[in-house]
Amino acid sequence: MKITFIGTHGVGKTGLAWTLAGHLKKEGNSVEMLPEAARMIADMGYKINENSNEKSQNMILKKQISLENHYSRKYDILICDRSVIDNFVYLIRVLKNSKTKKSELDKKIKSYTTMIKDHFEKSPYDYIFYVPIISKKFDTKDKYRSKNETFREEIDKLLKNYLKTSRILLSANSKTRFIALPKKSQKNWNMIVKETLRV
Repeated sequence: MKITFIGTHGVGKTGLAWTLAGHLKKEGNSVEMLPEAARMIADMGYKINENSNEKSQNMILKKQISLENHYSRKYDILICDRSVIDNFVYLIRVLKNSKTKKSELDKKIKSYTTMIKDHFEKSPYDYIFYVPIISKKFDTKDKYRSKNETFREEIDKLLKNYLKTSRILLSANSKTRFIALPKKSQKNWNMIVKETLRV
């Protein structure tokens, strides 16, 4: 089983993922939390967040796919703090902000879309939880996390638009369940996740 929490940075994905992992492990399941690809690429000296470029985002996307494939084979349940969906949105932002000609831009987006769709078909997510922004205040102590609130909101908007227009990718596997956590019920998020999975 593969579970992912998607959303912009600083919305609580990591906390939800670790809490779920703890519950599942207590039940005796073989569970692993996926390392975050962007942090690994940043540690190699590449730029991420609002200062990222196509090379960095391409590496992050491919690393995400590689990590998911690797850990999915080793554990019964894989929990992902981010997914190829998030990483694709960051990549699209970089591409659209570049000076690439439209014809070349369309070609690149089509190529990356094919890469993601192929991954969805070969290694689909069983559950996708979208985590919304509920407050402008968020933890900025994490050295990997952008402190730019405008950038944070931009990614959230891009992600929501992508989810609305590209559901065909999310439905590559008919068994995939997509759950948008309610914005007004943050205190119930862990319960909603557990009940969805029937933990």
